[in-house]
Amino acid sequence: MKNFDLLASYLDSLEKAGLPGYEMVVKQDGKEVFRKKGGAVHVPEDKAYYYMYSCTKPITVAALMKLYEEGKLSLGTPVSEYIPAFANLTVKEKDGTLRPAKSVPTIKNLLQMTSGFTYVFPAEVIGSIDRKTQGHFSTVAAVEEFANIPLRSDPGEMFRYGISHDILAAVAEIITGEKFSDYVTRTILKPLGMNDTYWHVTDEIDARMEPQFNYKSETKEYIQRTKRNGFILGPDYDSGGAGLVSTVDDIETFCETLCNFGLGPNGVRILKPETVELMRTEKLPHEIVNELVPDAYGDGYTYGLGVRVCDRFPNETGSPIGEFSWAGAAGSFQIVSPEKHLSAFLAMHVLSGPAFTIRRNILKNLFEE
Repeated sequence: MKNFDLLASYLDSLEKAGLPGYEMVVKQDGKEVFRKKGGAVHVPEDKAYYYMYSCTKPITVAALMKLYEEGKLSLGTPVSEYIPAFANLTVKEKDGTLRPAKSVPTIKNLLQMTSGFTYVFPAEVIGSIDRKTQGHFSTVAAVEEFANIPLRSDPGEMFRYGISHDILAAVAEIITGEKFSDYVTRTILKPLGMNDTYWHVTDEIDARMEPQFNYKSETKEYIQRTKRNGFILGPDYDSGGAGLVSTVDDIETFCETLCNFGLGPNGVRILKPETVELMRTEKLPHEIVNELVPDAYGDGYTYGLGVRVCDRFPNETGSPIGEFSWAGAAGSFQIVSPEKHLSAFLAMHVLSGPAFTIRRNILKNLFEE
């Protein structure tokens, strides 16, 4: 069994440098082998909530892949078959001119972040949604308006980090006839016993929510900010890309499930082994993963179906080939390595922090021999 003293020391060093708070848990072969919580802990020891931000994405992908398994969704289907407004998308060139997109994004493009959409919510688009719905817009109503946002590149041409998974949530609602939050709760969260994972913050959750901070790199200060997630556009909007609020133990349960190829630690299977394998093997060529993935994890990483994947060894973190998962805007970090029978989850609540450096060092401490 690996010694985790170096990992503990590294987390201690972050705390000494001012990191306000964190929690981390590691499991191997189904057993907890490491747990540590530190920093400015403001909630009871037994349960703290965090916004997951983009750690929501792999759970959204799992929910969509269930529809794929059931034959209700094809990866090659254009999204316009579900949301007709997407049939006439435009692309914004570097000089600001608009032209028609060469194609319509497919479900696979959305899963792989090659749809051409970025993280841009123009004020006029949000304003249009508000006016049409008096502020109570559904996920589908909002996403229909996203069709008015120009793409940054043609579908399939380039990895662009953005709102693709929010669009997938709307597709799931159209296929199932359920709110996305209800569908995911019914098919993923409840079967796995993830009873502390939600799509919107209640008063009870807010009372146990870790405070959020912004990091100022110039002064290396952590400044407390409001407990708000700007990617949750409204009370009736279920963000498939960044909407979840959860706990360390719940998200680690999901990570362990992926590590076991879809079989939860409670013995409940949510995905077939071949589906989880597809998520990490249907990878993008390195030459089109032009941002974020290599910056955040270093050489040797590309992107699969909703997860970043290590596909070269040796690499600067020591990660084994096939190690995969994703991270969130406030620093949370999911790690899954079926080959090492290891899964891990780090929770943080720091926006604009030194997340890239932290992720690389966490991986080194987990996997370097």
